[in-house]
Amino acid sequence: MKHYKKHIFLIPPAAFGFFISISQVLLMREFLVAAGGNELLIGIFLFAWLAGVSCGSLCASWFADKISKPLQLAAILLFAQAVFMPSSIIIIRCMRHIFSVPTGEFIPPGLFFSGALLTIFPFSFLTGLNFSLLSRALAQPMEIGSISIGRIYSSEAFGSIVGGLLFTFVLVNAFAPMPIALLVASILLWAALLFKFIPKHDSFKILNILLSAGILFFLIAVSPFGNVLDRRISQWRLNSIAPGYRIIDETETPYQHLSLVSAGGQGSTMCLLANGSFISSFPEPYGTAEDVHFITTMCQQMPRRILILGGGNPQILEELLKYPVDHIDYVEADHKALPFLEKRLPAGIKSALNDKRVRVHSSDARTFVRQSSAAADPYDLIWTNLPEPSTAEINRFYTVDFHVECRELLGAGGVFVTSCSSAVNYFGEAVSPYVQSLFKSLQAVYQDVQATPGTRMMFFASPDKGALTFDAATLARRYENRRIASDWFSPNIFQSLLELNHIESTRAALEKNLDNIPLNTDLNPISYLYNLRLWAKKMGSRGEHLFASIAALKFRHIIAIYLFLFGGCLLYVAAKRRQKLKPEKFAVFCAIGSTGACGIAAEILLLYLFQSIYGSVYQKIGLFFACFMTGLTCGSFLAVRLQNLPIFQSDSKTHGLLWADGFYWAFLFASSLLLPRWLPPEYFFYLMTLLVGFLTGFEFPLAAWIYQEGKDGVGKVAGRINMADSLGAAIGAFATGVILMPALGIPLTFILLTFIKLSSFTLLKAATPK
Repeated sequence: MKHYKKHIFLIPPAAFGFFISISQVLLMREFLVAAGGNELLIGIFLFAWLAGVSCGSLCASWFADKISKPLQLAAILLFAQAVFMPSSIIIIRCMRHIFSVPTGEFIPPGLFFSGALLTIFPFSFLTGLNFSLLSRALAQPMEIGSISIGRIYSSEAFGSIVGGLLFTFVLVNAFAPMPIALLVASILLWAALLFKFIPKHDSFKILNILLSAGILFFLIAVSPFGNVLDRRISQWRLNSIAPGYRIIDETETPYQHLSLVSAGGQGSTMCLLANGSFISSFPEPYGTAEDVHFITTMCQQMPRRILILGGGNPQILEELLKYPVDHIDYVEADHKALPFLEKRLPAGIKSALNDKRVRVHSSDARTFVRQSSAAADPYDLIWTNLPEPSTAEINRFYTVDFHVECRELLGAGGVFVTSCSSAVNYFGEAVSPYVQSLFKSLQAVYQDVQATPGTRMMFFASPDKGALTFDAATLARRYENRRIASDWFSPNIFQSLLELNHIESTRAALEKNLDNIPLNTDLNPISYLYNLRLWAKKMGSRGEHLFASIAALKFRHIIAIYLFLFGGCLLYVAAKRRQKLKPEKFAVFCAIGSTGACGIAAEILLLYLFQSIYGSVYQKIGLFFACFMTGLTCGSFLAVRLQNLPIFQSDSKTHGLLWADGFYWAFLFASSLLLPRWLPPEYFFYLMTLLVGFLTGFEFPLAAWIYQEGKDGVGKVAGRINMADSLGAAIGAFATGVILMPALGIPLTFILLTFIKLSSFTLLKAATPK
C-alpha cells in the first residue's frame, strides 16, 4: 500500500477526536447551566466522563482482540454515540423534571452526580470502547504494535485540537447547542464511511445507515428546524426552573447562556437568567430606587465619579443620573448582553444608556479594575452589583486580592459596596462563617467596614476611618439636603433599614470568633465553599454535611491517606521482587494512573485560577481543551519518534518512562512554587495547559510499548493503558474539583500533586531492574 494511502485511515480517529472534543465542551456547558454556573460540579462531570472512558477501555481490553470484525462493531458504536449526543442534551435540560427538583432550588450534588452517571457515563463508556476497537481494527493497514496505538492516539488528539478551536472561535457564535451537536455527529458518521476502503475488511450494511443518518443530521442542523428544536428543549428546562414563565428570547454567548423570560403578556415584568440563575427583572422601580439612594447617601460627599461592576441590570443608571454625577463607568463583561436586552428595555433605561455621562465597557470587571489607574480621577463610589459568590467566577469579586485592587481606585472618603444573603437575627452555623469570611476579607483591606442587618446584608467599606455612618437621622438629612426627586424612595426608609439594636447585634455576630475564620482569597476561595454550604442548608439538602466536612478537611488528613496508599503500593512491589516476579507492569499502570490524575488535576487548578483572575472560563473552556490536546498530540508524537534512542533501548524499557515521570514531577514542583507568588498573564495559562498535555501524552506510547513486550494484542494493550489513564483522571477530577481545591486551595493542592508524582517515580524506580 502506498504511504499516502495509509494516512487516510487516520481520518476516522481524527474525526472521532473532533466529535469527542466538541461533545465534551458542549455537554460541560450544558451541565454548567443545569448547575447554575457552579464550577465545583465540573469535578463531578469530569469524574463521570473519565470513569466511563476507563470502564469502556477495560471492557475493550477483555474482548477487542477476539472480535473477528472489529470495524463493524466500531461503526455500530460510532452510530450509537452520534445519536446519544443530542439525546444527552435533552436529558440534561430535563434533569430537574427527571429528579423532581422543586422550583427555586438547585440540583443537589447527589442528584447531580446521578444525572452525570445517567447522561455522561454511557456516552464516555462508548468513547473508551471505540478507541480500543479503532486501535485493533486500524492496526493492519498501518504499522503494528505500540506505534500504531501511538499514531491513532496522536490522530485522535489532533482532531480534538481542531474541534476545540473550531468550537471556541466559530461554532459557538454561529449555532445553538442542538444544531452544533447534530452537525459534528454528521461529520463523525461521514468519516466512518472510510472503513469501506480498509483492506481485508468486507463492506457492511451499517455504512448505508451512517450515510443516511449523517445527511439527516446535517440537514436538521443547518435548517431553521434545528433552532426551533433547541428553543423547544430550552422551554422544557425553563418550566422546571420557573413554572408559568415563557421564553421571550434567548442566546448563547461566548460567556454564558442568556434567557429573557416573562410570566405575562405585553408590558409585564421580564426576568433575565444567566446559566439558569436569576440576574435581574425589568422594570423594578422600587427595589432599584431603594438600593441606589441608600448607597449614594452613604457617601459623605455627593458621588461624582461612579464605577458599577457587574452588568445585567442597567435600570440602576436611570436612577443614578438623577444625581449631578460627572461620570459613570458601567462594566459589562458580556458584549452581547446589553444588545440582547436593549430592544426590550423601557425608554428611560435606554435613554440612560445613551447619556453622555455614561460609558459602557465590554470588559471583564476584574480586568477593568486591574488595568485602570486612579492617579488622575479616583472614584467616589464603587458598586459591585453582582450575585452571591456561589461560583468561582463570582467569588473572585469578594476576595482580598480584588479588594486591594479596588481600594487603589477610590478617592478620599470613597465608598466600596457589595452585598450577600444573610439572616435577620440569628446567623447559625451555616450563615456565620459565610458572612464573616466576607466581612473579614473587607476588614483586611479597608479601615472602616459596616454591614446592614437583614436577610440581604450590604457591606460598605472605605479606606478612611470614620467615613461611614449608620445613623438613620443623619442619612435622612443628608438625602433631603441633596434635593433628589424620586417617586420610588422616601427618607423614612433609613429608619426601617437601620434599627440600632439590629445593627449592634449584627456587628457582634460578625466579630464573634472572627480570628478562626480564614480570609477569602483568589488562591483559597473559602467563601465560595461557605456559600454552597449555606445554600444546601436553606434547601434542606444533605449536601450541607458534605460541604461542612470539606471545609473542616486539613492538609494533614490528606497526607495521611496518601502515605497509606503509597506505602501499600511500595510493599506490593517489594513483595513481587522478593518472589522474583516482574512488577514493572504494575508500576507502569500506577505511573500512567498518576499521570492521568495529575494531568486532569493540574488542568482543573489552572481553570480555577484563570477563572479567579480573568473570568470567562465558559467562553475559553474550548480553547483550554484545544491547548491540552495540542500538547497531548505533540507529546505522543515525539515519544513515538524517540523510541529508537539508546535511553529507550536499554535492558529495561521502563527507563524512558522513568525519565518522563521525573520531568513531570519537576514541572509540578516548579508550578507549586511559582503560581502562588506570581500573577501570570493570560497566555501563560494556555502555555501551562499545553505543557500538561505534552507531559501526559508523552508517557502514553512509552507505556504501551512496555506492555507490548508480552503477548497481549493491540486492543488489549490500548484498553489497559487507556483505562489506567482514564481511571486516574476520573479520581483526580473528582478529588480535585469537589474536595481538594475547595478545602486546601490551589497552592496546597499543587504541592499534593508533586507528592503523588514523586510516588509514581519511586515505584517505577523500585520496579526497574538494576
